Amino acid sequence: MTDTVSPADLGAVLGTQVGDIPHGLLRCEAVTLTSGHGSLEPGAHVYAIDGVDSSIAIAAQVGANYQKLYAP
Repeated sequence: MTDTVSPADLGAVLGTQVGDIPHGLLRCEAVTLTSGHGSLEPGAHVYAIDGVDSSIAIAAQVGANYQKLYAP
């Protein structure tokens, strides 16, 4: 489930995407994500959400919106 988050509800920056998408992922091959890999644009910030424990959900900018990313 993915929800959008209002910029007013963003908390502290928790981290920044530093790696790129693994090339095998683009070819539908089996891949293992390692530290620095992810599906966010390089340089995208990951934020805490005010009033939400970060072990439950965080937010990241995807395009023009901030999306809530839920913990598994």
